Amino acid sequence: MAPMIYTLYGFAIFFFIFWCAMWLLHLIAIFYGKYRLHKKVKPLPADEPYPGVSILKPLMGVDPHLVSNLETFFTMSYPLYEILFCIEDEKDPAVDVVNALIEKHPKVSPMFLLAVLL
Repeated sequence: MAPMIYTLYGFAIFFFIFWCAMWLLHLIAIFYGKYRLHKKVKPLPADEPYPGVSILKPLMGVDPHLVSNLETFFTMSYPLYEILFCIEDEKDPAVDVVNALIEKHPKVSPMFLLAVLL
C-alpha cells in the first residue's frame, strides 16, 4: 500500500507544479501583452505632409443608399485625396448621382474612368 501512496503523492506534486507553471505562464503572457503589445501609436509630426491617396470606386446602377454611401467619400477629413469613379457605361444612372455630389462638394477632385470590357 505504501508504494501506491507515494505514487499518488508523486502525481499530486507533479500536477501541482504543472498548475503553478501554467499560472506563471498566464501571468507572463498578460504582462507581456499589456506592456509590449498595447503601445500607444505615435502620431505623425505636423510638419510632414500626409501622402496623397486615390480612392477607386466602381459604380453600376443605383441602389437606395447610393447617395449617402458616396457622400461619405466626399466628406472625409483626409487632407489630400482624389476619387476615381469607374463606370461601365456613360449612360449609367449612377453618373447623375455622382455629378450632383460633385456640384455639392466642389473641393474634392473626382474623375470618371470608363471601363472597357473585352
